[in-house]
Amino acid sequence: IAGAAVATFVADVASAPDAVACATGRFGRLDVLVNNAAIREIASIETTDLDTWNEVLSVNLAGAVNFCKAALPALRKSGKGSVINISSAYGVLGRANWSAYDVTKAGLLALTRSLACEEAENGIRVNAVCPTGTLTSFTVGRRKASGVTEEDMRKEGRTDNLFKRWAEPREVAYPVLW
Repeated sequence: IAGAAVATFVADVASAPDAVACATGRFGRLDVLVNNAAIREIASIETTDLDTWNEVLSVNLAGAVNFCKAALPALRKSGKGSVINISSAYGVLGRANWSAYDVTKAGLLALTRSLACEEAENGIRVNAVCPTGTLTSFTVGRRKASGVTEEDMRKEGRTDNLFKRWAEPREVAYPVLW
């Protein structure tokens, strides 16, 4: 978007107010919050210890809640604020051994619905984007470590979406830009 200014923050949940203050200090206002931080643990419910559950919940869900809480006053002031939570198709679908991650993505969908109901009267739009597997440097690098190339990934396809392929990052970015 021409003339748009962006700041990226990777922060622990306690620093959300500082991140919002930094952004509003730098740009004079805050119009959009994108909650995209996530970690994961691939393990069964039975074998995932409580500390791991708490860590995944803290980053993926509590982090988004804290950033929303910190950003709401500035978003209300803008008169046209927007919150975009990056969830996942797996917030709706189920799969084995990804429970901690998938639970947090389902939680983000509930957070999105609740916050949308609470903030509509303040002119704040709240939406979620729910991608499936996306060809990012992270996913390609992770698979490359096990001998699978990006070309192999493109050929193997996917079964978790109607296009039967990996998503491109721009396909996730365009709904966020809306």
